[in-house]
Amino acid sequence: MENKNKLAINLTALRQQVEALMKNSQSKIVPQLSEADPLKLFHELEVHQIELEMQNEELMLAKKQVEEAKEKYVGLYDFAPSGYFTLSNEGEIIGLNLVGAKMLGKNRANLMNKLFGFFVSDETKLAFWSFLENVFKSKVNGTCEAAFLSDDNQLTYVHLSGVITETGEYCLVTATDIGERIKAENKLIQSETHFRTLFESANDSILIMNENVFLDCNTKSEIIFQTSSKNIIGHSPVEFSPLNQPDGRLSSEKAAEKMRAALNGIPQFFEWKHLRYDGTPFDAEVSLNKIEIKGENCIQAIVRDITERQIVSEKERRYAAGLAILTEASVKFISLFPGENIYDYIKQILNKLTGAKYIIINSYKKSSNTLTTESFFADDSTNKQIIQTLGRTIEGFTMNPEDFIIKELLRKQILPVSGGLFELSGGKIPKVICRSIEKLMNIGKIFSMGLCSGNELYGTATLLLQKGDIMENPDILDTFINQTSAALHRKSIDEALNESEKTLKNSESRARALIEAIPDMMFMLNSEGIYLDFKADKESLAVQSQSIIGKRNRDIMPSEFADIVDEKIKLTLQTRQMQVFEYQLTLPVKGICDFEARMVPSFSNEVVVIVRDITERKKTEAERIRKNEELVLLNATKDKFFSIIAHDLKSPFNSIVGFSNILVEQVNEKDYEGIEEYANIILKSSGRALDLLMNLMEWARSQTGRMEFNPEYIEMVDFINEIILSFDVIAGQKSIVIDRAFPPNVIVFADKAMLSTVLRNLISNAIKFTQTGGKITISIEGKQSELSASVSDSGVGISTERIEKLFRIDESYSTPGTNNERGTGLGLILCKEFIEKHGGKICVESEVGNGSTFRFTIPVKF
Repeated sequence: MENKNKLAINLTALRQQVEALMKNSQSKIVPQLSEADPLKLFHELEVHQIELEMQNEELMLAKKQVEEAKEKYVGLYDFAPSGYFTLSNEGEIIGLNLVGAKMLGKNRANLMNKLFGFFVSDETKLAFWSFLENVFKSKVNGTCEAAFLSDDNQLTYVHLSGVITETGEYCLVTATDIGERIKAENKLIQSETHFRTLFESANDSILIMNENVFLDCNTKSEIIFQTSSKNIIGHSPVEFSPLNQPDGRLSSEKAAEKMRAALNGIPQFFEWKHLRYDGTPFDAEVSLNKIEIKGENCIQAIVRDITERQIVSEKERRYAAGLAILTEASVKFISLFPGENIYDYIKQILNKLTGAKYIIINSYKKSSNTLTTESFFADDSTNKQIIQTLGRTIEGFTMNPEDFIIKELLRKQILPVSGGLFELSGGKIPKVICRSIEKLMNIGKIFSMGLCSGNELYGTATLLLQKGDIMENPDILDTFINQTSAALHRKSIDEALNESEKTLKNSESRARALIEAIPDMMFMLNSEGIYLDFKADKESLAVQSQSIIGKRNRDIMPSEFADIVDEKIKLTLQTRQMQVFEYQLTLPVKGICDFEARMVPSFSNEVVVIVRDITERKKTEAERIRKNEELVLLNATKDKFFSIIAHDLKSPFNSIVGFSNILVEQVNEKDYEGIEEYANIILKSSGRALDLLMNLMEWARSQTGRMEFNPEYIEMVDFINEIILSFDVIAGQKSIVIDRAFPPNVIVFADKAMLSTVLRNLISNAIKFTQTGGKITISIEGKQSELSASVSDSGVGISTERIEKLFRIDESYSTPGTNNERGTGLGLILCKEFIEKHGGKICVESEVGNGSTFRFTIPVKF
């Protein structure tokens, strides 16, 4: 809205500016017009045109925002934590996101128009079809639970919720993974199974009820009330009581009072007159305690038949207290959370149940067959004296009990330890110290209890009774041991799961840290070339506008690159060997880049590719090659230079010196025969030496950078005619005709000395290699952007092999002309350097026996 208001303000201001400009422009032309209406209409037309242009810009901006929003929506849709499906009324998949495809274990493209029901397990298929049919019929939201079956028969449990589109044509289904919830429910079922085992193994009647009826009961209840559970569950407790209790109160009224107190968190322990199913009365001891089951407050009733007991003794009252403690422990063990110190809790409960002053709770490690003290129950004074005697604390102490003790403990028996602490420690603590500690604590008897689940020992509880003490409530200890073992079993499972999750997270963290530390890019693809994951900065990707995950390599990359990748994926998965290859891609941000890829197999149908940008390395290699080539060229230049000096420059001077000596001798002897011939030879040799020296000088200047480039405007027709005149005598000696093909007024901006050297060398070469009576044609053509000039001859021509070497100093060499004329081998090399100095090009067309054409171009504007 803020942007829209700003735009409106800008439009108003701009309109005012336009109107002001129009007004100014009108003031200049109105006096010349007789009517104002056409001007006003023209003004309005121009204003509306500007407004339309601005509105068009606003529409383009809105369109861009829509496209950006669409990209965000697609990203949110594809990478949402739930699977999204669009289904027809026949169950066909019309659309889905990447998470949905992953849930079904298939490629998204391969799932389109497939029946959704094909991927639902047989056990939940009927529920799914009913859910889909009800959603389309009722036009209201619906839910169900189903399981997807993968190719390897693994089940993925999901919660499906569906809603009909506005048109009623499709159903939008959201699939949420409930695998963890199912696991939790299974763990809960397992925990409930353990609790049910404890529940059924108790020696007393245990009943679960609310304020009105019994909800559950154990086998002992059927024995006490002498009927089956179906005649107990669902019935009121009042049905198993007489009308009045011995104190004269109504059973219904008194029972309601006790149950309300228990539900308010006040444990109840009392005697009660009960009735068996056949109406026979009996006396019972009842304990009521509040418990929570599946979020509902209930009452656990423990009933003991005390018909044979008329007087409640102290021992029985203690037993009743033990039942309450047992109930407390049952609830605690059910609600035990990971990380809670269960060993201290076991120690406290045992102290309450047995009255033992000294209790040792050990954990058991099967791999080393050792017991480690987790909790020791004693007063501070006793602890200090034990430390002085033993030299350390009891807690954390590791003992090695005898194997036969472990075997007995696995039977879940309360085992008397006749050898005292020495036997209990497996002889690890010296006898003298064991006796000192026993004397210190006034120990009379030691009992050890195995905390077991099945054949798995999790620890021990050891009672150290003082002399004269007895073990209280030994008949309910077995029930407590069962409860403790079940809780330890559950704790062991939780700790194993937590440790597994922690190890997995640590492993993932280390792997991610290693991956992030590697500077190279990494990609994961499946056998179909679909990107599953990647690590790369955006500038290094060929696709900038969207994520590549879930995309097919062939759909977003050039076909030639896709062919390479598909071939390497196939080869990697077949051989299970790493494939190394290089490729080149044009990136939107970086341009053309070179890469080295190393592809290795991951899973059975996946590969991991590590990609390194080697663009700079390639440039370095290319630069090194270029430098090597320059060095080769410099060496060739040096060799050529020495060759010219050693041979080509020496040869003419040898002729000059030799024939000069002959002339001197003949003049001295007044023998003038042949003097003219010798003089001509000296003249030609001097001219050749001069030409060579001039070329060497110009070439040396060009190589050292001392040759100045001084371009000027040159009228080419007169310029070339002057150069041709200097060759009339030489051409005339071979009866060679030089034709001209010049248009008038051709002007070029060039260095006169350099251009003269180019033309002189080309014309000289043409004369040299043209037979007597031949023809040379010099032509120029002035184009809009460049000057094109050529020198053609009807001479001997040049072979293809030699054409490739003409302009290279490391390969070039001089060839005698048709009259055995000699050259320097530097002429064409100078031509090439001077033409390129002008920004032009030089080339040759030739055929052996059919002459040659040397053509060069110079830009008109340099």
